[in-house]
Amino acid sequence: MNLIISHFHQENRGIFEVCSSFLKMARFVENDTTLTVAPLFHIAGLAILTLPILFKGGTVIIEDEFKATEVLGYITDKKVTCLFLVPFMWLMLVQLPGFYQRDLSVLRFGISAGSKCTSHINGKLQEKGIPFFRGIRYDRSGSGCHDGYL
Repeated sequence: MNLIISHFHQENRGIFEVCSSFLKMARFVENDTTLTVAPLFHIAGLAILTLPILFKGGTVIIEDEFKATEVLGYITDKKVTCLFLVPFMWLMLVQLPGFYQRDLSVLRFGISAGSKCTSHINGKLQEKGIPFFRGIRYDRSGSGCHDGYL
């Protein structure tokens, strides 16, 4: 007897596994807020913060495109506590003229994945006191890891 595993099953298994691992690691609380600007068809856009925060009863703000100045505003105005961006988005954010003047203490941590994130970006976020984690190889199979505990 053969067992056929559908593409649909594989996709959902991967999403569930990534979601579950972040729910265990990140200690989300119901007053957490995230801003989702990464595409929801990508495992990171959907399963790293968006679904886990929803599952915990938190707030998810979804924007259909990335604009660095608006993201910076959301962090302070909407009290974004957890943020996932790909490395290029983080780079654009830390290079904004008003980045260092803004109080970003509400942001509990930032996460990046999708490609290698430079230590330059990590250093800029560390200077602001924002814990930053770089994800490695997140894919639809549910595999992946990051460089620290949340």
